[in-house]
This record gives sequence, structure tokens and C-alpha cells, in this order.
Amino acid sequence: MVINSSDRVQLLQVYESYQRLQSMEMKVYFQLIVLMTIVTEEVKSYQFGSTKVNKLSCDSKWLKVLEGDKNGKVVSGSKEDLRHAVVSGSKIRIILDELYSTDTQNVYSLNGEICAQALFHISKGGFDSHQTKAYWWFLNVCTTGNVHKSRWYVGVHRSLSESKVKYNIKWFARHLGCDSTLAKPVLCTTESGFPYCGNVNNLINVIRHGAEIHGVDARRSYAVEFTNLHYNKKKSFVSGTHLWHVSQTSVSNYIEFQKNVYWWFTIWSTDGSRDISRWSIGEHKDRGHTTDKLPMIWLADTCWSLAYEHDEHGESIDGSLDYLRSAILNGKRVRLHYHSGYLIEADELIIRNGHVTAQVLGHVSNSGKTFHSDAYWYWENVATTGAVETIRYNIGSHTSRGKTNYRQRIKWFIDTRPWKHVFSNSASGKSIHGSKTILIQEVKAGKMVRFTVKSASHPQSHHVSVLNADNIGINKDEKDVGAQHIRSIGYSKNGPFNVSFTSNPYWNFLIASTTGKIDEYKWTVGIHKTQGRKISKAAIDWFVS
Repeated sequence: MVINSSDRVQLLQVYESYQRLQSMEMKVYFQLIVLMTIVTEEVKSYQFGSTKVNKLSCDSKWLKVLEGDKNGKVVSGSKEDLRHAVVSGSKIRIILDELYSTDTQNVYSLNGEICAQALFHISKGGFDSHQTKAYWWFLNVCTTGNVHKSRWYVGVHRSLSESKVKYNIKWFARHLGCDSTLAKPVLCTTESGFPYCGNVNNLINVIRHGAEIHGVDARRSYAVEFTNLHYNKKKSFVSGTHLWHVSQTSVSNYIEFQKNVYWWFTIWSTDGSRDISRWSIGEHKDRGHTTDKLPMIWLADTCWSLAYEHDEHGESIDGSLDYLRSAILNGKRVRLHYHSGYLIEADELIIRNGHVTAQVLGHVSNSGKTFHSDAYWYWENVATTGAVETIRYNIGSHTSRGKTNYRQRIKWFIDTRPWKHVFSNSASGKSIHGSKTILIQEVKAGKMVRFTVKSASHPQSHHVSVLNADNIGINKDEKDVGAQHIRSIGYSKNGPFNVSFTSNPYWNFLIASTTGKIDEYKWTVGIHKTQGRKISKAAIDWFVS
């Protein structure tokens, strides 16, 4: 492939940006690659990152890379180390004032500081209970100590309030590789899509084997984990969709949300293009649709392995349903490959009478490279019986865009990172396995948490829900924790194995506590209207990784 003058200029510009971000070792490595490419005017499929899929357990740990006080002064660690982790695609978690832990959905570097959006929170009245009125509680957290909280009622475009506060913040990173080293790119492209490291086929290969993919805007030091991925092997093309971003603006050396917020959906493509669709939060109002070009770095977490594959009728092709089910009950995350080149992680996993249903909600209508002009959410229940149920609703409204039921051949991948079963409580809150103290210690160490909720009416695991803790609160006496999960749409039983969305769909916000308490709050999709609240007791298994 011959490099034209435009690509050569872009390559040098990207190099200059990337040079400011990486360690000296990476700078030298990157410089050699770029200079060799420009001199020879030929790309020879430079292989930065491994395309092998890890069959064995990955063992990279969560590391506290930075702790800062309320004024952004470094207590321990380094802002530069955190920045290196961000531009290498590492997962980032934060802890606020010792008692509140959460994932982040996107991370941005600005003038030597790092800011992250943490969006998965619904209003709480304590560590284990919801408030009466449900509202989104969006956080923009920066290494300056600044935290901007923007509150918007669920189902309507109405702001409750905002607050600008200062926090002591701990920042944790887990690298995408199998050890403690920073990940190397699988693919790097200029704005025109010219590949100056790796190649698209390598990227497709790791996606086909279940890999989780992260993207970095090399010029702006902006990093995301793609919500879903689409590839076309014949066309050597990949697109990654990122949905969890709320409109923001810079203020000096930190970032805040805009006043009149909107969702900022993006599709990144290996041709260098990025499609951007903006929709008001809480109403079906288009706030603009544009496309731009940017230099992209694609990085892969290949710590995933095929557990089970079946045909459209649920008949086994490869792997084992028993193995998949056992892995899920031991805390493993799950990614699904279906729709002939589509990969997404399950938001909730339900086991009924031996079969598994994955609820996958991270879809907005698109053509593979661009969003539809009148975009809608579509949500799916995908089962090991081969059944797939899809419902569609306008973004920000209760207007249905249709429902379908069909069958699919599906591959189920599990993550190969170790998940440790640290605690179990009975429905009454009695300890029946492990140590609650250790669970709290692991939360404070930045670990991810997953938990299983066993149905009180089916205590022998005939009906179990397995959920990710979107955020975790520790009560003030530090004797119990409450984990909130917000990415779930209510469902009902459908036959002996499957579940189906209800006719009047609702968000099922859930908080599970080590006391055995379960607080479920149901809010109609697209309307600020509750469908009831349920307080119950359940046996819960707690896992950390």
C-alpha cells in the first residue's frame, strides 16, 4: 500500500499526539514503526498486539494508580501513570470518599488532568434503598478533585438539580493484557483509515473469538469501551458503537456536564470515520447528527473463551451448556456472538430450569456505520434455546417501534479472568459462605463485583438472576454493602425455560444488600411513571474480580 502525502502528514500528526501520551519505551517503539513506514512508503501489517485468544486464566490485577485529595493534590501514585493507563485502553474504576465505588463509561485527558463519566446510578435513599422519585444521577469525576453531579428524572426531560463538589478520589486501573503490562494496539489508523500499525483482519479475528474492544482517540486522549461491535470479514471492516456518554464541556482544566444534557452516541469505524447521534435525555428530540474523522487506536481484551455454541433450535454445536451455566453461577461475565458478525456483552443473565437467557440492552438502531435518522433503542432477550426476542422503543419516549421473535445460532463466550466467591448471605442476612469483611476489603481495593440473586420461590437454583454491580455503596459503619444494578428491563416467564419482556416495559432498578434485602423499583420506559416497588429478601452470592 502506497502512502500519499495526506496520509504521511496525518501519520506524523498522530505520532506527535501519541508521543505526548506514552512512556519513553512506547515512544521509541512507536517512532521506529512510523519512521520505517514513511521511509519505505509501505505498510507490512505491523503487529503491535497479540491476536491470540487466551484459553487460560488472565491474571492482570486492579492497581491503585492514583489517589488525590479534594483539591486534586496527589496523595499517592501519579497522574501520568493514570494517563498512560487511559490511552492504553485500561478499564478505570473510582472510589469516592472511601465508601462509594463505581465503574466509569468514558475517560478524557485535559491539560494534564483526567476526567471520567460514571453514569450508571439511580437515586438512592441509602446504601440499600431507592428514593421515592427516581432520577438519573450522572457523575463527571476529575483528578482535580472536582465532581459534577447532574440529576435528571427518569422518563422525562426535566432536571432535578445539579451540584459541584470536591471529593477525595481513588483511581484504579486494570490493563487489558493478561499481566500487569500496558496493552499494545491491535490496529491504529489515521483519520483517512490508513493502518499504520496492525491490520483490520487481526481485529476481526479477536472479535470473532469474543474479545472486548476499547477505542482511543489518539489526538484527544479520549477512551471508551465499545458497547457492541459489528464486523464484515469480506469487506475487512469493523465498527464499534459506544452509547454511554452524556454531553459535557470543559471548564479550565476539568470537565462538567452541559446544562441541557443529551446522549452522545458514537459509531467508530476502521475507515477513520465516527458517526455522532445526539438525543435529549428523557424525550424523543434530535439534537444533531454529524460525522467526523479521527485517528483511532483499537485495543483488545482477549481474556475470553468460547463456552457454548448452539444452532437456532438450541441444539449443541460446540462446548457445553452445563459449562456455561456453571461459569455464570461462579460470577463470569458473558459476551454473545450472533447476527452474523455482531458481538455484545450481556447486561443481565437469567437461568431458568437449566437454560440461560441473556438480556442485552446496548443497541441503538443503525446501518452498521451510521445511526438511523429517527433512532430507537432495541432490546433483546437471547436464550440458549435459540430464541431471540426484540422490542424497539423511540429514544426518550414510550412509543413502540415494533417487536419481533426469531431464532439464531449463538456463540457464548465467558471471561477467563478469575472471579472469587468471597461471600454468601441467606435471605435473612446470615453469613453462609466466606467473609463479609473480605468482600468490603475487596470493594475498597477497586474490584469489580457481580452477584447472583436466588428466587425465594425456587431456592434450588431453578431461577437465578446474575447481575453486575453498576455501583456499590458501603454503609457508614462499614458492616454491609449495597450493590445497585440499573441495566435491566422487566420480564415475565415464557414457557419452562425462556423469559419475555412485559407488554408495558419498565426499567427494573435493583439494589441487593449483604443483609439479604432486595429493593426493586419499576419505572415505565419513556415515561416518568412508576409500576410499583418491591422489597423482598433473597439469598445472594457475591463474587469479585
